[in-house]
Amino acid sequence: MKAVFVALAMVAAAASVLSAEGMDNPPLNQEISMTMTNDTDYDLLVKFTYNKDLPACTGTNPDPLTYFFKTPKAVAKHTGFKMLQINWNPCGHPTFDNWGISHFDVHLMTIMDAEMINCGKDADGNWIFVCLPDNPKAKKFFEPVMTENVPTGFVPDHFGVFQMGNHYFIPPTTLAKDWKIPAWIMGDYDGMTVFFEQMFPLKTFTDLPTYTADFKYNNQMMWSLPYHMDMANDKTTMTSTMHFHGKIIVKCPNVGLKNCESFPQCEIKGKKCMKKQ
Repeated sequence: MKAVFVALAMVAAAASVLSAEGMDNPPLNQEISMTMTNDTDYDLLVKFTYNKDLPACTGTNPDPLTYFFKTPKAVAKHTGFKMLQINWNPCGHPTFDNWGISHFDVHLMTIMDAEMINCGKDADGNWIFVCLPDNPKAKKFFEPVMTENVPTGFVPDHFGVFQMGNHYFIPPTTLAKDWKIPAWIMGDYDGMTVFFEQMFPLKTFTDLPTYTADFKYNNQMMWSLPYHMDMANDKTTMTSTMHFHGKIIVKCPNVGLKNCESFPQCEIKGKKCMKKQ
């Protein structure tokens, strides 16, 4: 086990672009890397820069610009996050009173093929972006309801989104003009946790130099979900740097008795470290 941790001491790589769609968008100078803070915990770095060439809101409400970045293999293996999806929303999105301003959605995705999250195509052959309950092909956005990894107070949205899923969150109360604290959102599709999200406007870059948050989940079954985030924002370069801290994915019998109880998914049974049932 020690050799594994030594090998993981520094896993750093720029995320590779996964889709032509992302390649066509103005570059964000993104970075994804991972270090081990100790034998059991990871520090996942996500960093990107606002590009002034991104489209501004012109009074319409276009679909967001979407970037897909494949995470390094070690990040996927040890955190469960296989892809970084960043969305630029020029005019925001519902609820517009709260989130109707230009902002970024930063998704850590647990799946690789985002197009599997869909509710079919329209008459012109284009993917339907907003998936409503009355669409029979949208059933997996709403059923079964996600019961694992749901924080207290989080409720599902009344519509799903192509390549994302259904969004679970605490209903916002801050008006858009005052919004600067990142909103925490969890994503569901077919009853499974498919993303962990931080969503924040440009005001976060300029008015929030640092920010920290702790994350707790009810009925947690994905043990590698982040339990803490440290954020730093540089208003000069318009760069946001996020450090997500969590427990690495392990096979309990391989960690040994000494480290067994350092992993919340493991317990000692007799003289063996076993996965909790």
